[in-house]
Amino acid sequence: MAPMDGSPDAFLHVSVLQKFGLAILPEGAEILCEVAQGAKGQQVLSILDADTTNLPQPEPVPAADGPSLSGAVKWFAAEKGFGFITADDGGKDVFIHKSVLRRCGIETLAEGQRVQVVATSTPKGREATWIDLG
Repeated sequence: MAPMDGSPDAFLHVSVLQKFGLAILPEGAEILCEVAQGAKGQQVLSILDADTTNLPQPEPVPAADGPSLSGAVKWFAAEKGFGFITADDGGKDVFIHKSVLRRCGIETLAEGQRVQVVATSTPKGREATWIDLG
């Protein structure tokens, strides 16, 4: 990551991107971030904002990736970046990560909000890969 003020480059680990909800950051993208001196130089601690207008549009997640479910938001913690949806089918709650919200153009979720999700089964349970409000 090259700071705009001309100071030395800062190391940006993929885990910092993932915590912000991004999988990639293309060359030329601009971010607002917290940087600190690490053992090997400047290191990005967290991303506060990102201009993702240059990011390629994600491929739509096909419904064949899992069952389409109706449900209600059980809880969503924006500061943690995840939450759970109680599905109407009575099965296990569905995990939802903020990266899925971003991919689907949704900012946040409110407790009790009605949603449609496509979910896949993982070793830990069901996980949403797509979400729609309403």
